[in-house]
Amino acid sequence: MYRKGYFAICILMLLLLPSLAGTDSFSTSHSEDMDGVDNWMPSRGNSTIYGGIYLNSDQSLSDWAAAQGLPGNGSASNPFLIENITFDGMGNTYGIILRSTTLQVIFRNCTFHNATLQSNDQYAGISLWGVRNIIVENCTSYNNYEGIYIAGEGNLVRNCTVFDNEGFGITISDRNMDYMKGNQLLNNSISDNGYAGIWCSAVNNRIIGNRIENDTISFSYGSSFSDHNEKSNNYIGYNTIFNGFIQTSGRNETIANNIITTSGIAIGLLTNNYNTHYYKVEANVYSNNLSGCFIFLDTSGISDEYPVNISENNTIDGKPVYFRNGEDLTGKTIPSNGGEVIIFNCINGSISDLETGSGGILAYGSTGFEIENCTFDHQSFGVQLYNCNDLGIFNN
Repeated sequence: MYRKGYFAICILMLLLLPSLAGTDSFSTSHSEDMDGVDNWMPSRGNSTIYGGIYLNSDQSLSDWAAAQGLPGNGSASNPFLIENITFDGMGNTYGIILRSTTLQVIFRNCTFHNATLQSNDQYAGISLWGVRNIIVENCTSYNNYEGIYIAGEGNLVRNCTVFDNEGFGITISDRNMDYMKGNQLLNNSISDNGYAGIWCSAVNNRIIGNRIENDTISFSYGSSFSDHNEKSNNYIGYNTIFNGFIQTSGRNETIANNIITTSGIAIGLLTNNYNTHYYKVEANVYSNNLSGCFIFLDTSGISDEYPVNISENNTIDGKPVYFRNGEDLTGKTIPSNGGEVIIFNCINGSISDLETGSGGILAYGSTGFEIENCTFDHQSFGVQLYNCNDLGIFNN
């Protein structure tokens, strides 16, 4: 009796084994039968989804979530939770794309990689297009063309690791600025990407507390519409070309409380020639700690209408930055302990006995002043002069 019972149980287990195996993991096989769902159908295997997932409607997202048995219902109070899954693009254009859905999703502890094929701005480990209030947290994205792409509103990326992507680490950008606002990048580690660690061409975003290093460029702002963004409390270091924020136009931009190290331009405020129109910069720059690098301004990017405020509480190599804009410096003394001195549209005055940090002296559109008895050592540029007249440079 015992042997027969044992044998029957073994036969039953063998019959049920295919349906019991891998109940908490899946890969994908190709199917395009559902609206906007490509490569969505689950096949049992491991916790990696191969070939990319494309979800472009509430219905397609809901169907895919149901097929995977995801917790949540996509509401604000109970978002879908996608957790502990690897999305392997297998050399295609994306690991996963969410597009034009109103449902809310949390990606947690996921990995996105091998989305290396470039096509129509959709090439990224994870792409968020025209979506709102998606959270990506504690995730890893590497070996893609772009690590994370955001073209939406109110999305949050925090505590993620983004590295070794061919182009950009994280991008916030789209031609339609109505969808490009209120996103946040918080406390991410971004490194070793082929072009920029972060590219932002958008409005009213917060980029705070990130560590960005070993990229070609740490930050790049490429739009004539990049307004009201905050970049603060970031650590930026050891990038190849530009070692900080390259801001091409924008209004009411805040760059504050960042630590920026090594050589080159730490903060660049430049104009953007878009459709033959020069878009200018309006920025507040304060409480940044720079080491081995300097601040650079494009003269055509500053005006009374678009003011730039560079506070003396910025430091370069532990020394304050002195910025003078549109002043008559007759009889005024610029302190000799400056890490960098920037003179813009000023007249008269003198700079003497200065021992700068890495910044040196930058003078734009200024007339009738003297630079004498100053010491310059190990700067990328000791003295930079643009459209200046009637200067005296002695005994430096």
